[in-house]
Amino acid sequence: MKGYYDKSVKPYKPLIRLRVFDPLKTKYVELDFMIDTGFSGGILLPPDEYLKLNLTLYEKPKAIGKLATGKAMELRVSRAIIVLDNREIMCHAYTFFGEVKPLLGREVLNKISLVYVPKNNHLEIRPDH
Repeated sequence: MKGYYDKSVKPYKPLIRLRVFDPLKTKYVELDFMIDTGFSGGILLPPDEYLKLNLTLYEKPKAIGKLATGKAMELRVSRAIIVLDNREIMCHAYTFFGEVKPLLGREVLNKISLVYVPKNNHLEIRPDH
């Protein structure tokens, strides 16, 4: 699966379009996720997308996340399924109420192979088999 770069900002943002399902696979959304090696979780969803998937029905106890600024933040946590090259990957889905950009974090990145060569505009993502 090929990712792409958002060149509207410098440095360019590595992005990948993924389909996200609720744990029972009754609903899904398709979003562009920024690859973020600084985010230890699975995926971070905007609150409206989290609610569209009814992830509040599958929530776990809230978690405390730490932003890059060091500020602590309460996060809502659920389970979700992402699909990457026809492989389903179960992961944690997080959100908080505020402005949230979709992020793909290390919980998922540790389950896949990522080839990231920004100077060549090359971004390839493969599920590990």
